[in-house]
Amino acid sequence: MKSVAVATQRKLEQRASLLHRRADALLAESHVLPVLRKYEKVGLGGSYSLGLMTHGDIDLHVWNPKMAEQRVLQALLGIIRLRYFRGHLYYDFTKHRHRGFPKGWYIGLKKRLHGEKWMVDVWLTKTPRQTHAQLPTPFKRKTRLTILKLKTIRDTTQTKISSWDIYQAVLNRNVRTWEQLTQSLKKDGLL
Repeated sequence: MKSVAVATQRKLEQRASLLHRRADALLAESHVLPVLRKYEKVGLGGSYSLGLMTHGDIDLHVWNPKMAEQRVLQALLGIIRLRYFRGHLYYDFTKHRHRGFPKGWYIGLKKRLHGEKWMVDVWLTKTPRQTHAQLPTPFKRKTRLTILKLKTIRDTTQTKISSWDIYQAVLNRNVRTWEQLTQSLKKDGLL
């Protein structure tokens, strides 16, 4: 039984590593970062920056105190002109606020890569986001594997749980199993 667990752990780590390499390639091939850097500072965030990827999702954050809708639309047009992504989404969360989302603008970029759907989430705001900077990194291997396991279960069951909520549950509440996670989130009103 232990050999199955070790093999599963190895697969989780290999998958996270593979996705990270593919994300690096996508960012290099797309030339999206040079376009975004024209509008000020760009930060790489989310599971990509933490080495905890379980699916094709990259979070980028662009911040500039002078960020305004016109600049965001220019950035979007610059990205469209790259002709790399197959879909482009735009939301204005300065006018239409949404719980859990920063006050700013969102550009979503869709791409198929190696037969999988990829999404690049670009957040453009006037101030830097601090969420993942608050996490104690690097993670111990056991913590990292627990997070990867829970995120993989979330992905396969298509349960609406944010990665942030998983990180918080594992790090702050010592959650180790799917059952513990769902019970904890239900108790907090997050599920």
